[in-house]
Amino acid sequence: MIAYPLKSTLLEKLPTDRINKFGYAIQNYLKYLALLTASEFFNSNIKDKGMVNLFRECLKEPSMGHYNHYCTSSN
Repeated sequence: MIAYPLKSTLLEKLPTDRINKFGYAIQNYLKYLALLTASEFFNSNIKDKGMVNLFRECLKEPSMGHYNHYCTSSN
């Protein structure tokens, strides 16, 4: 998930393609951290029902844009 884009980044000849593939690797890493954090949160005993509802309502498909909703949440 993270190693393959990083390896293909090193094998790229064009700088623009290297930057794009590096961006994919960073995005995959951030998604991995988000999933890890979410699984720890859901398995903890300090769950906040407002955050659980926010997960159910807003995170329907993987997109980097949906994570910004947590910063503007009033819960």
